[in-house]
Amino acid sequence: MHKYHTDLSGTFWQRCNAKAIGSGFEGADSSLQEQYKKDLTLKEAETIALSILDLVMEENVMPNNVDIAKVAPTYHLYLPSEIEEVIGRL
Repeated sequence: MHKYHTDLSGTFWQRCNAKAIGSGFEGADSSLQEQYKKDLTLKEAETIALSILDLVMEENVMPNNVDIAKVAPTYHLYLPSEIEEVIGRL
């Protein structure tokens, strides 16, 4: 399997398994590269993602200002209560 990152111009690069985009992406991308492991559980990945968001966002992560979704085996957008459960692990 190959993973790619594209920018807004349509340019793409073959990438590693973790990538951050958006404002504050430099620090977030660096943290992801340091913390990512191929054998992460879903819970570990959720916690790492939100902890990194918490570091780079100007406000605290809350169910009303972040979204979490998983795409496999089917797409699921987390409910606010599910996001709150992940925030509770921080």
